[in-house]
Amino acid sequence: MGYVFFINIPARHDFIPKIDYFKDLLIALTNTNTMREKILLSFALLIAMASSGIAQDHVTVYRDCQYRGNSHNLYEGKYLDRDLGVGNDAISAIRIPKGWKVIVYTNNNFQGASRTFEESVSCMPADLNDKISSMRVERVRGYNQSSRTSYGSGSGMITLYVDCNFRGGSHQLRPGTYNADQLGIGNDRLSAIRIPNGMKVTVYMDNNMRGASLTFDKDVECMPAMYNDKVSSIRVESTHGKSGYNQAHSTKHSQGSLSGSYNARGKVPCKINRGMPTSNCDFGVVRRGNGDADVHIKMPNGKLRIIYFQNGRAVGYDRSQGGGNFRTSKESDLYIVNIGDERYEIPEAVIYGG
Repeated sequence: MGYVFFINIPARHDFIPKIDYFKDLLIALTNTNTMREKILLSFALLIAMASSGIAQDHVTVYRDCQYRGNSHNLYEGKYLDRDLGVGNDAISAIRIPKGWKVIVYTNNNFQGASRTFEESVSCMPADLNDKISSMRVERVRGYNQSSRTSYGSGSGMITLYVDCNFRGGSHQLRPGTYNADQLGIGNDRLSAIRIPNGMKVTVYMDNNMRGASLTFDKDVECMPAMYNDKVSSIRVESTHGKSGYNQAHSTKHSQGSLSGSYNARGKVPCKINRGMPTSNCDFGVVRRGNGDADVHIKMPNGKLRIIYFQNGRAVGYDRSQGGGNFRTSKESDLYIVNIGDERYEIPEAVIYGG
């Protein structure tokens, strides 16, 4: 009996992080009974993979052995029980591509018994099956991927992180729109974003791309206080062929403009460069109560500087227009905010009203 396999290899750009292209071959290989069929199917699978030039940048966890049941892709990073994607104490199998390793733990927060795997596991050992509560996904040191195609950072995907400084659970997204249940790290949990060149990300506080929003086209080491752990939907776009797009501007309060809804407007004393005289800059403030506010200041050069206040204190600023040493002080009812050579004098009433 002869076997003929027709393999239609799609172009590389058709592949997405959750690669399902080889599903039929894998299922057939798992279910076949004869050695001859296994050899032929394995050979067909190897040809398909070699032809595609794929280098996966993620591992895939499965609820059932033999790579069955619900599955979820995990990228380089650390994952607690709530980040695993298939549930706590629910992992039975893991697909691990070459050059990657997975460290699994029986308790949350990377505690308890642990084991490291550098190859796929079709069925977890009895002492780990349905007992994994946290996990680390890492690259194997010294593994050369220079000749392989990767869809990691810098090549068309952004990475979301649960914690600031690009730590904690993470998930990668291609261009598109994503609601809370599609973010991969959970709702209201985003704290940092890796954004490769040629990409931009707009985050929204409400689902379905609604509510207050900010747009970034550079890495965000830690989200502004107003948005940290408060993002419910995201739009990821490519900026190739587009110019003049600045990081961190609000859709309601656009970059370089004070048009939109503010609780108050006016002017505050400002100075952009050392040695220049103090002038007055237009501002608009968005108050959230209890001393939390965002002060949008239109600088003399026409650009917009946003200063964030929390609990009555200036805690940071957007870096889209450059930055410098951030220093604050308070003289009576006046906040003095210095960003590099810039200086802003903001009355307390701007933050609290009255």
